[in-house]
Amino acid sequence: MVILKAKAFHTEASIKPTPSAREYLHSFYQGNRLLYAAVMLLEVSSNFLLILLSVTLGALMDIAVGGSMPEFYKSCGIIAVFLILNFTLDALSGRLRCRFLERAMRQYKEKVFEKLMQKKHCRFF
Repeated sequence: MVILKAKAFHTEASIKPTPSAREYLHSFYQGNRLLYAAVMLLEVSSNFLLILLSVTLGALMDIAVGGSMPEFYKSCGIIAVFLILNFTLDALSGRLRCRFLERAMRQYKEKVFEKLMQKKHCRFF
């Protein structure tokens, strides 16, 4: 059995450690944590609202089978309120998510270009 070892085309001295990913991750969230927390809170509340909506829809089905009309109308009103709240939360969450991502990507891009400009020009040729 023959085992071949591949030789590296570079020497160990030419390899320099790259900056850690933690530094770039920090630039992504720097000054952006409040928006991130707001987006996550809105997403969790929207999902909780959808769970309540499914429970209310189940109750609506039970009322439709053997309940009275006033109970049915009351459940329809509750469902309408849930839908309006969910639409509002989703719209607000979407706007905040876009603002968070725009700011995070801008800060990340600035960090990457800052690190790129620190390199010597001869490394690009």
